[in-house]
Amino acid sequence: MSRPTQTLAREIHGSQGPSWFDHITIDLLWRVLQRSFLHPFISWIVPLSLISLGRSAYHPVVIGTCIFAVLVNAVHLFFYIDDAVAFPGSKEVDLGEEVVVITGGANGLGLSLAQMLGMNGATVIVLDIDKPKRDLEEVRGVTFFQCDVGSQKEMEEVAKKIRKEFGVVPTVLINNAAVVSPGPIFGVSIEEVERIYRINVLSHFHALHLWFPDMIKKRRGCVVTISSVMGKVGCANLSAYTSTKAALLSMHASLRADLNVLARENPKAANIRTILVSPGQLNTRMFADVATPSNFLAPIVEPVELGREIVRYIKEGRSGEISMPMYSRYMGWLGVMPHGIREIMRRLSGMDVAAVDGFGGWEPNVETDADSSLDEGESK
Repeated sequence: MSRPTQTLAREIHGSQGPSWFDHITIDLLWRVLQRSFLHPFISWIVPLSLISLGRSAYHPVVIGTCIFAVLVNAVHLFFYIDDAVAFPGSKEVDLGEEVVVITGGANGLGLSLAQMLGMNGATVIVLDIDKPKRDLEEVRGVTFFQCDVGSQKEMEEVAKKIRKEFGVVPTVLINNAAVVSPGPIFGVSIEEVERIYRINVLSHFHALHLWFPDMIKKRRGCVVTISSVMGKVGCANLSAYTSTKAALLSMHASLRADLNVLARENPKAANIRTILVSPGQLNTRMFADVATPSNFLAPIVEPVELGREIVRYIKEGRSGEISMPMYSRYMGWLGVMPHGIREIMRRLSGMDVAAVDGFGGWEPNVETDADSSLDEGESK
């Protein structure tokens, strides 16, 4: 199906409005369970109620429900300890004292973050090559600078303007800027690949080089890395984009390792928080024409919903990883599964077909530059 045809079909279907069952997803069901049967306190209601009604504590039903409650509490305790060991010392911060820089904040997730942080009292600075459709500066505390975040020179110039205008250095850095250029590996030009890497990867390094040393000196700060679940699994027709997101996963892990080493010499370096965000498909213009293979198992995430969770982590002074929807939290397990199972799950997911169809398809019999050179050599 061509891209215009898909867009037209989406518009026709969308005009009818979503069905009521479109909102029923595995994420919704999981949240309901977490707040009911799988809640550590609520899980004890059934066995305690049975005992209060006169059932013997040794009755099989009472014993079974007690075992279930113990398991639920044990799992909650395990994840609590795991989080405390991996990311110790969470301390709530006053957003009114924070200066936040957001790259790529004119649209989508970045725009939602800028609005929410601004409304929470933070001083927000948005860097983007595109001007926002809505006037961001109408939101209290939000300032926009037009800048190519993939250019080191422009980023250095903007950093000087920020220091001159605000007199302070950023305390929260949200590296969000990203672009996508669909096509197979042999269908995307090297120039386009370089452009994507400048914006999606080098912009992170530019921002960290400019402001991370000040965070270390002040012994406080927060770095948010916006990656993607596709960086863990790859995807057809998106080789350039997914490889940049994979690079960000490794970069963020290395940043955490650097901080751990610094903390040995300077314990205050541990006050710098790091948040890795690796979501599934977002409801933004970047993937507007890509239909989710299964709205139940892989629902499209609203930027406001994800942004709310990121702001919560920043406000609570937490480090960690945010993955939405639910399936994206477990995609890393694919790497330890046998190749055959991985291939079956990949085909069942339909992600590769959805990415190809969503971006207008591609010709599988494209002649590569290598083939052309080989043919020329043989003809000689």
